[in-house]
Amino acid sequence: LDSKRFRVAKATRELSCIGGIIYIVDMICVASKAINIIFPFNLSNVMTQISFSVWAARKVASIKQRLICRLARVPTVEKLGRKRIYDKAANVLIWLTTGLFILDILSVETGRAIGSLFALGSVGTLVLSLASKDLASNFISGLELSASSIFFEGEEVRIGNEIAGIVQRMNWLTTEIRGYDEIIARIPNSLIANQKVCNLSRITRSQVKQWIHFDQKDINKLPQIIQDIKLNVCESCPKVILDGSRPFFCHWRGFNNEKLEVVLDVHFVIPFGTAEYWDVRQKVLLAIANAAKQNGIEFAVPVLTLQRSQRENFAMEFDDVDMGHLQPQSAELNQYPSHNMS
Repeated sequence: LDSKRFRVAKATRELSCIGGIIYIVDMICVASKAINIIFPFNLSNVMTQISFSVWAARKVASIKQRLICRLARVPTVEKLGRKRIYDKAANVLIWLTTGLFILDILSVETGRAIGSLFALGSVGTLVLSLASKDLASNFISGLELSASSIFFEGEEVRIGNEIAGIVQRMNWLTTEIRGYDEIIARIPNSLIANQKVCNLSRITRSQVKQWIHFDQKDINKLPQIIQDIKLNVCESCPKVILDGSRPFFCHWRGFNNEKLEVVLDVHFVIPFGTAEYWDVRQKVLLAIANAAKQNGIEFAVPVLTLQRSQRENFAMEFDDVDMGHLQPQSAELNQYPSHNMS
């Protein structure tokens, strides 16, 4: 009941605003006649019909939207999903009809205008086709996105390797995505259609993969610590997948920079990127640390290897040379008499 009263009050307010605008236009027409300015058409009548036509189109679009939501049994139009295309198609039909009605009000000869458009030469046709190429591509891509179920408004997506965020609005030509830095980017639909799209909101499982390095002196303790890591992960993370549908292993994979490399790969029934995911990832790291502490093993310290070029080696060898050994040689050279070239 309150919502109906609100809609009635809103409609009354909008009609009052339209009436005020028409009254101002009437005053302008009366003032123009007083100073001998005559319009070629009835401005007041045209303004009245256009204003009420646009207002009626908006009301029809609002009623249509509520009707579609009621038939789809969703609270808002953002929850329509794939059925959103019916709402957009109905909007196009409503506003196209309104536009034709306004053209009829303005007495525009539509047939002559279309005939003039087709009468353009080849250069004009080429310019129009090139100008509308991107527009048509974005429109078709937007129609495809609306008809598909790749993503809907309010979902978190990743487009390509650079664009990621929440879908704010899906239009016919562009899609607005709010990034994690709260910046809203408007992306052409044709660009989205040609990129790899990942819907992060529909991910129900996640993975934690960790590479662990131990010293070679602890090679005999490696089998026991691997078993302890698995046991600690299972005890601290109840949502770990153990039914065989996802990998769960902890293996010694080989030597890496004279260190023992162990790989842990576990999967969970937790959506990726959520707070719960980061909590369980922290628990996995703590399980690894506790297993190492139980077995008295420390993690291997990374070793930094520096390589010198041949020129640097020569420079260091030259610096090590005792300059005193070069003086006798210089003295011997001075013993040779100089030749008089004159």
